[in-house]
Amino acid sequence: SIRAKAMSLATFANRATATIFASSFLSVATAMTWSGFFIMMTVVCLIICVWMYIYLPETKGLSLEEMAHYFAEITGDRSILDVEGTLNRRDVDQLNEREQEILL
Repeated sequence: SIRAKAMSLATFANRATATIFASSFLSVATAMTWSGFFIMMTVVCLIICVWMYIYLPETKGLSLEEMAHYFAEITGDRSILDVEGTLNRRDVDQLNEREQEILL
């Protein structure tokens, strides 16, 4: 599922970043001085916040399927849209069959 893939990617990125940060902390802080290191980290965090604000869309209140559809549209990934269209047509056909059964 999409959620499992996204969570595994996010966890990997988190662990990789934490490993790099933890393994280089003392040597970089000693080379730059402690205050310089924390100022550098503040600047990095601010740059990341600005990047996130500009490039990541707000997804609050959207279902996972709506987000998949949104990202498929902006990236031009037709495979998700085609599968979704096929599933929607199948659902409509099943509803039409049920209506016909009820009417008979």
